[in-house]
Amino acid sequence: MPRRRSLLVRLAPLLLVAALALLAGRLLKRHLRAAAPPPPPPPEAEAAVDLPPRGPAATPGAHPILPPFRGDLDHPLLLDPGPAEPSGVVYLPEHEGFLVVDDESTLEPQRGIFFLATTPDGGLSPIPVRLDDLGARQTWDDLEAVAASPETLLFLASHAYDSSWRQRICWAPRAGLSRAKEGEALLLEGLQCTSERRSREALLEALEPAVGEEPELDLEGLTFSEAAGAFLVGVRHPLAKERALLLTLQPPRGRSGHLQIQLARTLDLKQRGIRGMSFLDRRRLVLAAGPAGDNPGRFDLYLHDLAEADEAKATTLLTPAGFPLHLGGDPTARKLRIEGLAFDGEALLVLCDSGDWPEEGVSAAPTYTFRLPLQAD
Repeated sequence: MPRRRSLLVRLAPLLLVAALALLAGRLLKRHLRAAAPPPPPPPEAEAAVDLPPRGPAATPGAHPILPPFRGDLDHPLLLDPGPAEPSGVVYLPEHEGFLVVDDESTLEPQRGIFFLATTPDGGLSPIPVRLDDLGARQTWDDLEAVAASPETLLFLASHAYDSSWRQRICWAPRAGLSRAKEGEALLLEGLQCTSERRSREALLEALEPAVGEEPELDLEGLTFSEAAGAFLVGVRHPLAKERALLLTLQPPRGRSGHLQIQLARTLDLKQRGIRGMSFLDRRRLVLAAGPAGDNPGRFDLYLHDLAEADEAKATTLLTPAGFPLHLGGDPTARKLRIEGLAFDGEALLVLCDSGDWPEEGVSAAPTYTFRLPLQAD
């Protein structure tokens, strides 16, 4: 026992020195961390984006007074039917037409992506879109929207619960869409998609402050905002206290890149969700409002001014009473649902479907594509 005690006495100074050295090392590391500049963000991460603030603070000086848009909404120009279940559309002037997605087609070779070229007489002519090997290996279902920034084409699935293939955000270089060598077709190269967990988790995190945890998702609106430098996502479901939701989205840079999504604002669309969107200019956004759920209900077009300081004046109704129940005088038109909007500088292209799924041996109810001439007074 005395021998063990004497050994402890001899080691005590050494143990004390070691403990002091360890403490000094920790204090030095803490000091160096506090003095060092913050580390740079990962190369894939981007700063969160938001819409410009409302009112004069959004830009130096006051906003110009913009003329109102007007259009002959009672007498739209009916065009030939497009895809059976069109769900989203974007105008691509470099290809003189519209890229369209279909939420019911997952069969080769289209897999739910089409192109409608404008014709000299103002009509539309369908052109196939083929995918390169990379795009053909992607899996998705229920594409609900498509939009284009100057560099990127973005495709958005519904993110509904019942299928992991519906929980996808896909993107491709805009320059990756080109005329195929074999003639009358377009080739889409470089298409990539997120995993279902990745995009769904980012969406739920952005929506949680407004709607709580784990809501049922249904996304249908998509467009690109030049003012924000980001894509805008319009949410069909859920609503936040009976108001529709707008999100900003920055796609990843590469398959493993960072996906940025955040809540931008809520809109009063009379207890309805967003079913389609398209900008008329940098400030003014046309929205299709429709039932948030599967229940039948009225569809309308609204005009939303991103920079209007007075929220009560920011969103105005465009469509007249009865629209589109009497579209073209066709009695079947009362079944139409607005699914996609795209402004080409002169008119608003509106894609509708019937909401009726074809049964075996029975053809689908008619679908309609029509143009609403819009111009500033």
